[in-house]
Amino acid sequence: MVTATDTEASVYQAFQLSPTSRHALWLRVKKNDLIPQTAPSFSYVRNMAIDWTGTWIVLMFQNLMVVELYGRHMNELFEHLLSHKVVWIQEFDPRLWKEPAQHDPCITRIKIQPVGKQKSLEYDPSRLN
Repeated sequence: MVTATDTEASVYQAFQLSPTSRHALWLRVKKNDLIPQTAPSFSYVRNMAIDWTGTWIVLMFQNLMVVELYGRHMNELFEHLLSHKVVWIQEFDPRLWKEPAQHDPCITRIKIQPVGKQKSLEYDPSRLN
């Protein structure tokens, strides 16, 4: 289990837990997230589903976007998402970390799609102060 006390930077973590329920979920996406502290944050998701193998999770954020998580061993992550105790989820980037063990949770892809006619969300780290 990944906990908030795990701080070793060279080891990949798929997610970080909080001891209490949270109001926001941070997304750390490989393509957009060069500095993890500036990852986009969204009000906690209310609608979610997982496939029976633990390799796909879908999250619906307030009818604005759908976030799909692809990976392995994500059943524990899903249980913690249901209780709103996940601080952030993070896409694996082989340039930053060595491959996690086969039995560890790993998010290999985070796919963000707008809902309906909404414009695609663009994340621009240069606009942060």
